[in-house]
Amino acid sequence: MIEKGNGVETTLKKIFGTPTHVQLVTLFLDNEEYLNDIAGLARTLNVAHPTVSKAVTDLKEMKILIENKIGNSRIIELNKSSPIVPLIQDFIKSLNRIAPSSQIKPEP
Repeated sequence: MIEKGNGVETTLKKIFGTPTHVQLVTLFLDNEEYLNDIAGLARTLNVAHPTVSKAVTDLKEMKILIENKIGNSRIIELNKSSPIVPLIQDFIKSLNRIAPSSQIKPEP
């Protein structure tokens, strides 16, 4: 059982808190070399810029995504060196094995 106040609940909310969080996590995990700026991510996910920006901020705080400056652009990409990324990948693989008919995939 997850106890409230121990940080796990907050961590789960920062990773999977909204559909946009889930879309971003699955987008980057399914395409590990993918990178884009916030505006491009908003267009790709068909989600409002501020919503994507908030979700990206949460995922950067969790060290799942990183931001690099290239020229005047702030490019977002998967943090491949994060210890949490393989845990999330394993979690999603486990879920997909348990319920293959409802595999977790990014929404179009």
